[in-house]
Amino acid sequence: MEHEIAARWVDYRRRKRVFWIVFLLYLPAMISFGLFVVQPLGWDERWLAGAACGWMMAWAASGTWLSRLTCPECGAGFFRSTRAGMWHTANVWARRCRHCSAISPAQSSSRDTV
Repeated sequence: MEHEIAARWVDYRRRKRVFWIVFLLYLPAMISFGLFVVQPLGWDERWLAGAACGWMMAWAASGTWLSRLTCPECGAGFFRSTRAGMWHTANVWARRCRHCSAISPAQSSSRDTV
């Protein structure tokens, strides 16, 4: 049981990492694509716009994947809450479970040392 919970926390960190990597690499990737691919090959700017749209869709997909995470402790939606009536609200910036207030072991151990 404890091994399963630890594996779920690893999945949590993986999803967060993918979300932030896709977000932070957008600008450097688009600049590099424009300078080293689009300009030297003489392609139209539509290629750059298409790549940017594709990257934004990848970021939206990674955000959706992250927001659908279930809490390793209670099994409910980690970032999702139904407290707003019938609407499911998601807060991917939350550091605690919206239901049981569980916090990642990595975050809780860093708080203990401070």
